[in-house]
Amino acid sequence: MSGNPVCNAKHGAQIGKVLANNTHLKQLILDGTLQDGDGATEIANALRKNKTLELLSMEKNDLSPEGIKAIAEALIDNTSLTELRLRDQKKPCGIEVEKAFMPSLEKNEVLIKLSFVFKDNGVRNYVNRCITRNTEKGLLLT
Repeated sequence: MSGNPVCNAKHGAQIGKVLANNTHLKQLILDGTLQDGDGATEIANALRKNKTLELLSMEKNDLSPEGIKAIAEALIDNTSLTELRLRDQKKPCGIEVEKAFMPSLEKNEVLIKLSFVFKDNGVRNYVNRCITRNTEKGLLLT
């Protein structure tokens, strides 16, 4: 759906509701589809329940800091997402949103790719260590 003019912000909430119980979809790419905070929050709620989605890409949208924070917090409960792409949002996030990734990634053991710009060096380093840990665990299991 990347760049699809038909898929827009009002569809984000609907996608989130369907995604929660979906057992087939492995990749969801919503780049440049004008998604906003409401859609991101619904998708975050779905991530807590979904057990099959491996890639979520929501780059180049209008996600609010609250929406990104909700997605970050949902990573605590998610056990399937291995790649998350959130770069190039129209609104700046701030340190509180960046910090929301820390407790989530401390517990999340499956995410191995995260595309998000961390401005705080301490948060960036912590997140990188968590991603490296997950990547190394995955290599040991194969």
